[in-house]
Amino acid sequence: MMQKLTFAIAVMILIYINLNLLVGDSSVYKLLQLRQQLEGIIEINTKLANRNKTLAMQVIKLQSDDEIIEKIARENLGMIHKDELLFITVKK
Repeated sequence: MMQKLTFAIAVMILIYINLNLLVGDSSVYKLLQLRQQLEGIIEINTKLANRNKTLAMQVIKLQSDDEIIEKIARENLGMIHKDELLFITVKK
């Protein structure tokens, strides 16, 4: 009788452990979900790091290349040289 009770308790403990491994907070399913999230975050992080490198190179160019500075001043700010004339056309 005692052996049957011990065996039944052991089986219930094993069932409980297996259920926790399959569907609990520490389950295999949860682990797979977290790994997928981690892979997605790493991918996003890599893309953002590459974007940061690109932007850092653009900042260096903007700080050091007078031609780029002049181009931006002309196109975005409408600036001209002292000896230039600006013609503005009005559409009817």
